[in-house]
Amino acid sequence: DFDQMAQRALTDLLHMEQGFHIVLKLSETNEGMPWAIKMVEYMKKKGFEQESGNLFGYVATNNEKYGGFSDELKNTFDSNWVNSLLNSNLFEKNISRLINFQLVHESSLSKNEISELIENFQRGKKIPDFIDSLSSNESNDSPEDQIDTLDSKIYRLSNLISYINAYNAVNQNILPIEDIKDLLKQYLDEIFQLRYSIDNVQTLFHIASLYIQNTDIDEGKRVADEFIDIAEKKSLYINDAEHNDMPLFIAKEYSDLWKRTKNKKAYNLIDYYAEMYLSKKRKPTDTASAQILLTHLNIRDIQKKFGVSFKDLEDSNEENFLENSNKTLSYPKRWQYFYPYSTYFASKVKVTSYTKESPPEIFERIEGALENYLSDKKSLTSSGSSPITIKNTLKSLVFLMSLGLASEAATTDLSFDQFDRAHMVDQISLGIISGANKQTGIAISHLSFPGFETTKFIYDAAIDPLVLKASGKQKRAEIAMDRYARALRFAKENNNRAGILGIVKTFEGRYGPNNVRGLINAINVKSTQPQGQGSKEYKVTPGPNAFMAMSFLGVNTKRYLDVALMLGELLLSMQKADGSVQAGYYDVDNIHIEPHMDAFAVFQQLYEVTNDQKWKKAADKAWKYFVTSGAYDPKNNAIWPGVHNGRVNKSFATDNHSWTMAGPGGDRMSLSELQGFTATMLTKSLTRITLELPDGKVKTVILVDFADPEDPEIIGARGGFYPMGSVEWTAGVILALQKNAVRFWKSNNLEYQKTGQLYKALAEYLTVQALDTFYELPGLDGVLSFYATGQNVPTGHGWSTPIFYFKRGDNIVRGGSFISSWIALPIKGLNPLILRDTYKKSYDQIPLDSSIKQKASRFITQAVTGRSFQEKFVTVGQKKKVKKILPRIKKVSSSDWEDLNITHWGYWPDRGNPSSTYHDFNPNKQFKDSQELRITYTLTGGNGMTVQLLPEWANYGNTVNYKRIRNAGGSKKIIIIKVPRTADYKQIAFHHGAKDAKGRIPGGSMNANLTIHSIEISPGSSPLDVGGINFDSELLDLQIKRDGKGVPLPVWDQPIEDMNINGFYPVILNITPINVPLLLGLVDESNRPISACPEEDIDCIDRLTIIRKPVKNVRLRESDIGLFLS
Repeated sequence: DFDQMAQRALTDLLHMEQGFHIVLKLSETNEGMPWAIKMVEYMKKKGFEQESGNLFGYVATNNEKYGGFSDELKNTFDSNWVNSLLNSNLFEKNISRLINFQLVHESSLSKNEISELIENFQRGKKIPDFIDSLSSNESNDSPEDQIDTLDSKIYRLSNLISYINAYNAVNQNILPIEDIKDLLKQYLDEIFQLRYSIDNVQTLFHIASLYIQNTDIDEGKRVADEFIDIAEKKSLYINDAEHNDMPLFIAKEYSDLWKRTKNKKAYNLIDYYAEMYLSKKRKPTDTASAQILLTHLNIRDIQKKFGVSFKDLEDSNEENFLENSNKTLSYPKRWQYFYPYSTYFASKVKVTSYTKESPPEIFERIEGALENYLSDKKSLTSSGSSPITIKNTLKSLVFLMSLGLASEAATTDLSFDQFDRAHMVDQISLGIISGANKQTGIAISHLSFPGFETTKFIYDAAIDPLVLKASGKQKRAEIAMDRYARALRFAKENNNRAGILGIVKTFEGRYGPNNVRGLINAINVKSTQPQGQGSKEYKVTPGPNAFMAMSFLGVNTKRYLDVALMLGELLLSMQKADGSVQAGYYDVDNIHIEPHMDAFAVFQQLYEVTNDQKWKKAADKAWKYFVTSGAYDPKNNAIWPGVHNGRVNKSFATDNHSWTMAGPGGDRMSLSELQGFTATMLTKSLTRITLELPDGKVKTVILVDFADPEDPEIIGARGGFYPMGSVEWTAGVILALQKNAVRFWKSNNLEYQKTGQLYKALAEYLTVQALDTFYELPGLDGVLSFYATGQNVPTGHGWSTPIFYFKRGDNIVRGGSFISSWIALPIKGLNPLILRDTYKKSYDQIPLDSSIKQKASRFITQAVTGRSFQEKFVTVGQKKKVKKILPRIKKVSSSDWEDLNITHWGYWPDRGNPSSTYHDFNPNKQFKDSQELRITYTLTGGNGMTVQLLPEWANYGNTVNYKRIRNAGGSKKIIIIKVPRTADYKQIAFHHGAKDAKGRIPGGSMNANLTIHSIEISPGSSPLDVGGINFDSELLDLQIKRDGKGVPLPVWDQPIEDMNINGFYPVILNITPINVPLLLGLVDESNRPISACPEEDIDCIDRLTIIRKPVKNVRLRESDIGLFLS
């Protein structure tokens, strides 16, 4: 009942500031006073005397505004209890409020008693003596000790002044106060002189607040500004992340000052410091500062940003409020938007009396009012939170809302809201079903993405059935799996070794079994032929086939074991003798770790199902390669993405960490290793993105990027600082966090168990963030989300993101990606990487309390600091504008690349003599064309040096790209080297001895010693101009196809213009439906290639045609040729 709910709320909030605010709000109305009394009594009963004493003071002060105390209040706050409080150590905190109690209610406290109590506070001393005791200061104290002493004295004096003011109001100014004010000002000046010795944010704020309280407004602002500047310059916010809200607390001080004095300057300063706080893009790190945002900044938020005035709320002007509340619904992701609603309901739903109306009736009336309102205004939660089912959360929200509280106390950790996730999974699966082709039952990968209207990538095809199974739609899952199984079985029966047969490629194995078959990377969802039909990508790679094998086993092991084994044989044929799984037959020299570990998971699953030792052997070999290849790097808390041409590629990729830890590999790692990998995964990938969704709602969500958006290479690839977020990749991170939470929770180590709780809290937080991205589309049942927040932006791993919401002409195109359904798998506990994984049962038993949730929130807030991005609405035909935030120069130090500070002296082993020395810098990543390298160095003992950029294939004896530096000696000197465009460079050699490969170095000496201090690398490269055409991807607008009326459909329209071509070799890819070499007269009519595509299928590509013959003076006219470049 209502009484129990009140007590439960109070119990949860007993040690938080919100507990006081609940009572504070209740006591503001006579109707709410009985509930406030019950809460205070409950605290007394539980033994929380100090808290009940403080609440007594709040209630005594607040109720003064409402005409005095009721009889019930008099009986509760009786004289005996008041005296017991006054005689305890609580007196200092409550005397001011107790004096106010005396002013409004004649009780047993007399003037003499109050005077006596003040003397008790002074421990028997008179006020002058008390001042003298404060004045004694020891000059030998350190600055820190002096600050602590002065801070304590200022605080005590400030309290004493407020007590004396209250006392004098009752006792005709009989206590002196001017001397105390003078002494307080002296102490404030003394502590201000020590301000640069303060290393604690709390101390800075405390002193600033005392200035505000005890000096004029201009002086208080000057000091507050300077103290905030000190905190910034000394990075105190970083060192003390739990107390980084100083601008907020200063805003609170001016809010309190404005309430007391109605001073306009104080009112303006509330907004000044609030905006300062918000401009730093911080989030409140504790409940007290969150409460300040709510209770003290609402003046500006409601009146200027929500368009709702206090008068509308207080007068319960329903019509006016509802008219303005539309503005509230559209306000993006500021959780304070709850405040107008809660204030409205507190005043609108008049609970007349606790005694006249039973609690259930009161509750039903409030609930009814809320339901009626929400049915008219859609949903207050859906506009700025996740698509929550109101029915399941209304009862938990309505109680505190009815009290006028919509702070974090009302929604207790809004980011961890436990809404109906089963319903969301069902809606996500309905989206897949609704988007499927009616004949084949297969949904395309990217809805409304021009050029991909019939394309399904095999990796996406593997996930859809798992999501359908997770949502309880087993039959629909098997309909989808039957399509791929039928194609694989058809290829086997027809024994085709010539190449591609439909969506299956058959070939002889390179390392393992022969006559293996695998699925090509993409298919046409419209094809009903038993062998299927390919689309876009006709190569066979290990990653998609590994996930399809896991999906076969996960959906129905018995039904699809034969085809899972086929794909297992394919992966075996790609496994080299050292255990590595090559990156498909098109890329035999490179090993990509993520698909390698996917294959490892398949081998493990097949062994569990068949007990065949060959699968165990393959799994063990794959694991051994992983831990010995250098990609597994626990020393640096990293899982690197691959081994390319024998060298480890040391760039960050999110999925290497998430899927490796979520799979069987995570079970073979130590907890300390998992902890390091998890920290890297989160700190490198988390981003905060604000964007408009296709349903028109603006959301700010925290997701993970594909790469580290602060990596100079990623900045260069994306044309600037461009963080993104992916729902699919976030789901993989959530699964890894869930698995790690269970692993850590099951340990016997208390600290590890706390880490497990933190991982669960992080997983829950990100789950809500991911679900917050889903939306409805006209004509599509269920819900859908995007592939990535950025549209047509390079991921950093070799492909760009699809577009899903853009304007073309006068039309708005809305779509999304069904792979966003990945989030359903961790929600339902279906782990595709471990067959029949039961981890979710243990995961659900891990307890979470508010402190763990707050710790997770703080971690995420800190991780996304400086990694936020505002997406712009895309208009097709316009060049994408990239927000440049980071500087153009990335400074490289030894912590970035280990090879920077290698031994200064060395000799060329191939020359065999000490005639030259070198110092090399061998980074993990390849330099880009036209990058500038700014090198700071010190050279002693010599005056000459040669700097050489070396391609991968060159050694130190090669003479390419030499730059000899004369007069090179000196300290902290700078040289700038520009990377040529003629080769791939990965190493810098510094020759600083007597000779280099070209001969003697002018000014060189064998006594020279070189120190490299830093290398600064510009991230971008200029576009390469070829044949008069700029091939910058942002400027080269590619046309995909036209519709039946000739209207262009692609992303960016670029007409083909008349041009003269002289002296270069055109390479024309994926031409359809005409044969360009034939048109240009470069092949004979009799040798015209035969089409392998049905005439009616315009998406089918005849073949890849490369013109190798030089051409001259060939004039192309738009009227003669229609080029469609994919």
